Amino acid sequence: YMFPKLRDLPSPFLLKSIDTAVELIISAIKNKDDILIWGDYDVDGITATSLLYTFFKQIGVTAKYHIPNRLTEGYGLNSRVLREYATELTEDKLLITVDCGISNGEELNLAKKYGFKTIVTDHHQVPESMVQADAIINPKQADCRFPFSDLSGVGVAFYLAAALRNKITNNCLLTGINAPNMKTFLDFVAIGTIADIMPLKGVNRILVKGGFESISATPHRGIRNLCATLDINSELMTSEAVSFRIAPAINAAGRLGEAEKPIKLFLAETDE
Repeated sequence: YMFPKLRDLPSPFLLKSIDTAVELIISAIKNKDDILIWGDYDVDGITATSLLYTFFKQIGVTAKYHIPNRLTEGYGLNSRVLREYATELTEDKLLITVDCGISNGEELNLAKKYGFKTIVTDHHQVPESMVQADAIINPKQADCRFPFSDLSGVGVAFYLAAALRNKITNNCLLTGINAPNMKTFLDFVAIGTIADIMPLKGVNRILVKGGFESISATPHRGIRNLCATLDINSELMTSEAVSFRIAPAINAAGRLGEAEKPIKLFLAETDE
């Protein structure tokens, strides 16, 4: 408990449907299909979207992302916006939800009608009537073998990226690409997990401890600059600093219908 180690993390392949999700992503990459990441406007959703988008970029894949406008679209998938993306994207396309989707049955059916293959990654309570998707990754599913059910949305996204990394490196599926270092994504996981008020025990405690270690040397310029602006010593990061200073700064944008600003901050490649 006092000294959690990353080596004690359970395997991502214990999550139900993660093998199917990985195969869908690899197929989309090989076929050059459009990949759309659909997040949420809170800290958990924004960090999860940033993590997956950055991971894809590091393996040479340019994905698209969408963060809903809280004031005009509401939470989760939106039928009108899905329709707009369906006309803009290629005929074959993949939709990946992060921190949402498990209660969007109608919208997922519409996405299928529009030609999307669908992967739902979520951590919210599973409804009695399960939504229909090509793959659903949620540790709260009754028949999921993952030993910890309290992951955040960004925690689930991290595990999807870790499983994808494992598959493409062990099977040499992407030649000429350096495999991303998964520890560099733990700053996103730590911030999203704490901001979503997930219990800091078990797997979450390991992920957050690793995230605090990576924040001090993070390659993500947005996080580095945000800490500097808020006068937070990243080498002495605490859960209180995330809960009461970092998270409110990010959430404020979403509440004003401007969640694009924090995700652009997290994805920034220059200090300017």
